[in-house]
Amino acid sequence: MSTSRSCVPCAAIGSLLASALVLAGAAALSGCAGGGVDRSALRVAGRMPAVKPAGVIIQREEDEFEVGPPPYGYIKIIGEPMPNWDPETASALSPRALSWTFIGPKPMASEYWSGNGNAGGLVAGIAPHPTDANTCYIATDAGGVWKTTNGGTSWTPLTDTLSIMNHGAVTVDKLVPTTVYAGTGSLSTGNTGDGLFRSTDSGTTWARIATTAQVGSQISGVAIDPSNSNMIHVTGSSGYHRSVNGGSTWTTRLSGTHNSITVHPTTPSTLYVGRSGQGVYKSTDSGLNLTKLTGGLPTTDLSAVYVQLAASNPSVVYAVILSSGGSLRGLYRSADSGATWTLKAATPNFPSYGNYACFLGVSPTNENTIFCGGVDPRYSTAGVIRSTNGGDSWTEISDGPTQLHPDHHCIAFGPGGTIWQGNDGGIYKSTNNGDNWTNVNSTLAAALIYNLVQHPTLTNRVLGGTQDNGTPEKASASLSWDQLQVGDGGFSVFDPTTATNRRYTTYVYLDVTRWTNSSGVGITGPWGGDSANFIAPLVGDPNSGTTLLGGTNRIWRTTNASAGTPTWTAISTTVVSAGGTINAIAVAAGAPNTIYSGSSNGRVYVTTNAST
Repeated sequence: MSTSRSCVPCAAIGSLLASALVLAGAAALSGCAGGGVDRSALRVAGRMPAVKPAGVIIQREEDEFEVGPPPYGYIKIIGEPMPNWDPETASALSPRALSWTFIGPKPMASEYWSGNGNAGGLVAGIAPHPTDANTCYIATDAGGVWKTTNGGTSWTPLTDTLSIMNHGAVTVDKLVPTTVYAGTGSLSTGNTGDGLFRSTDSGTTWARIATTAQVGSQISGVAIDPSNSNMIHVTGSSGYHRSVNGGSTWTTRLSGTHNSITVHPTTPSTLYVGRSGQGVYKSTDSGLNLTKLTGGLPTTDLSAVYVQLAASNPSVVYAVILSSGGSLRGLYRSADSGATWTLKAATPNFPSYGNYACFLGVSPTNENTIFCGGVDPRYSTAGVIRSTNGGDSWTEISDGPTQLHPDHHCIAFGPGGTIWQGNDGGIYKSTNNGDNWTNVNSTLAAALIYNLVQHPTLTNRVLGGTQDNGTPEKASASLSWDQLQVGDGGFSVFDPTTATNRRYTTYVYLDVTRWTNSSGVGITGPWGGDSANFIAPLVGDPNSGTTLLGGTNRIWRTTNASAGTPTWTAISTTVVSAGGTINAIAVAAGAPNTIYSGSSNGRVYVTTNAST
């Protein structure tokens, strides 16, 4: 077969590739390719099951490839800000607005890693109402800000008309609780944001009060002076920033990446920030000047820094510091407002995935009760751990009667002893100090969807490959989608010749499963040595229900996908990937030998003789 590079008219490509060729910014995928990795052992007994068996411990792709988050900056979930956004033109009432009907998933049901419970999508930040235990706001990684007023029984989206849905932080003004701040962009996942937004009517309407030029494109923390609503502090990818006039103007007080901020509850002129690669900084003049703290804190081999003071005794401060390699450098405790620090050596190495899955929280009523979050005890060091003696000993609390979904991002403490915890599966709460948890994801719809495919003739049949929540399937008019495949779900294909019972789904690095009703069998081809995207493309040939095409750094095809053991053939060389990997494939309807491909390097190729 010969492959030709052509300049193809946009109109000709449009009907074939539709939304599949997402090439802008795709070079970020090169870091996710599994080049040269032997993936032959990916699907072994118990590693990525076709059916979710009860009581079986399942390893995930992170064990095979030593990565936990979705591919950093993955183009299909990060999105880009709406240019020239303003509240009026973005409104659903605008004459320029498109008409959309929500179809789910709300929730992703029977999710394996959630104890076969509900999953709602990655929660990156939590802001409980300061006096109402039933009201809480959550910031999701790529699904906007949501609110509950009934303790999590139901959630309402608040920011669908903002310029971007990616969020890293949310906070409530304790002095004026009807004022809510949403920090866009996520430092831990790499999602791009569009500045800082504020609502003064409990989330009904929003205005942007800081641009990315002022506060950066990835916000990790927002703190409001509890005695002065005009004093706003923001940390993130571009530094520590503050406004002393309610967001009218901003100044950068420290440059560089900052992971966290904590403000003294009664003397808010005192605050601490965690500066990545540097350490803990303290200010006693509301952030005007900051001093790097030493007194026992490490000064070398450090990356992300999380700092939190104890509200019940603000002279007690904790700091979690990660090493340059992403593991735990140490948990440190200060009992003298940061002057001296003690290493708590008994702390498990909970941040197995570095700053992707890592949090620190201190009980607002007990200075010695602290919580840290990492990954999951079923296959890693720890999930959510608790100490009641200031870090001298620890208890795992994520694997109780209600199993928390892995990959933990945040924790927050509401009034009346309510604790909220956010992870890759959504939001959970506890009313007994973390001894037991309640899954409150039944109406949260914030899935990070890598790829979506609809059955060619049946409107209510949809498959969605999601980040860390597998491939849920819409099988009816219901908004709830049951999980079909476990782990990270990618591209999917419906066989149009068999109504609904035969489907093909993918796991990471183009690991393919064929499903007949609810029974799955692996049919991955011989591309284990190829470099490939973390989420690699698989498409069906519209001219044949038994033909599939997959992309690594070349194009593979099988014409007998329904056979017991399909035969896969490489029908291109690596020329089509142009030194990168394949992002998208499209076969022309009525012309099965005309195939288009798009690479991570932004190159589009076409062949008209794929049979030779």
